[in-house]
Amino acid sequence: MKFFDTYREIKTNAVIGGVLIILALILLLFSGKPEKKPEKQPQKPVSATVETTTSAKPEMKKQKKNVRKNVSKKINFKADYPFLIRINRAENFVTVYGLDFDGNYTVAYKTYRCSTGLDPETTPLGTFEISDIYRWRLLVDGSYGQYAMRIHGQIMLHSVPYEQKSPDSLEFWEYNKLGKPASLGCIRLNARNMRWIYRHCPVGTQVEIYSLKHEVPEIPLPKFKKIRATDLYHNWDPTDPSKKNPWKKNKKSR
Repeated sequence: MKFFDTYREIKTNAVIGGVLIILALILLLFSGKPEKKPEKQPQKPVSATVETTTSAKPEMKKQKKNVRKNVSKKINFKADYPFLIRINRAENFVTVYGLDFDGNYTVAYKTYRCSTGLDPETTPLGTFEISDIYRWRLLVDGSYGQYAMRIHGQIMLHSVPYEQKSPDSLEFWEYNKLGKPASLGCIRLNARNMRWIYRHCPVGTQVEIYSLKHEVPEIPLPKFKKIRATDLYHNWDPTDPSKKNPWKKNKKSR
């Protein structure tokens, strides 16, 4: 009996041991199986994106240049008065029209942001002519204007005012008002735009001042960036073509 009991015990232990071995092998098999790595998502071609972005700017500049070139072909630059200046007092922008070869001012050539009288009635409506020009001009409030051009009595086209007869004394807070009424009656433009008119529109050029609310310029106005008091060169007009203009050499100074 003892023999059979011993045999039965050995047999039972062997079965249990076998089961344990099989379970251990199964666990070892599954624990050793490598996890499936997630599939990599295709990366965007960064270099191609950058190339497209950087190449778009030269292409846009090229298109604008071609548009200006085509417009210029329609203007009779040899005429005594190749341009007409029209000022919308209600919307504070200036449009320069070129004379076509039929003798009419039909070609929209340039559009500028301006400031007319804070009291609208101080900027007169009507058709006038440029009668006198001044490189610098003392204004009625004691400030100075660059590229001033008289059109009617004390009313002139001129730059944003300066505290002194010097391009490094800009009243930057007045510059920031371009596109809105701000003056005592004169029409203000930034230095670059006023200089262009000063150089290309001689004495005798017609200036029409009208008032039409909600008019959209034929040529879209460029974006306007105001000058902050904390800007290093806030006393200079950023558009001034002067070679001494520090904005030109220090574009990241803001």
